[in-house]
Amino acid sequence: MKQSSKGILKKNSQHDIDMKKELHWDEHTIQQQDLERGNKTKIDEPKTPYEDDVIQQNQQEDKIEVEDEIEQDLIQAQLNKQKLQQQQKKKLDIEELNKRLKEDLERERKNMDEDSSEEEDKRKKHEEFVKKRKQHYNEKKLIKDAMHKKQFEDQ
Repeated sequence: MKQSSKGILKKNSQHDIDMKKELHWDEHTIQQQDLERGNKTKIDEPKTPYEDDVIQQNQQEDKIEVEDEIEQDLIQAQLNKQKLQQQQKKKLDIEELNKRLKEDLERERKNMDEDSSEEEDKRKKHEEFVKKRKQHYNEKKLIKDAMHKKQFEDQ
């Protein structure tokens, strides 16, 4: 058999029509098979057993609730313990702070005495610096005045 090339614009050939006719259903055989085995397949296995675990779930929920309550009680106990420790630390801290404040005040008084003498020294040095600076800037004026006097005397 020669197969004809099928072009885009060509009509179906006799060979293509013959090929379509070869494919057909054997309706009679299909009906016989349906009668033998039936339309639906029956499953002979027993159903999967299902138990309602409500009792077990309730027990688990109760257990979880008890565990949660225990955890909350433990957390609360730890918080109370921490609060007590903080209160005790605060009492100790207040006493210690008072001691430190007294010590700091004494140090500051000593430092103030030293600082006041240091401040006087700084102030004196600054005054000397200002005087020397004025003298330095006034040198030019003093020289001009001296030259002016010399010229005035020469005349």
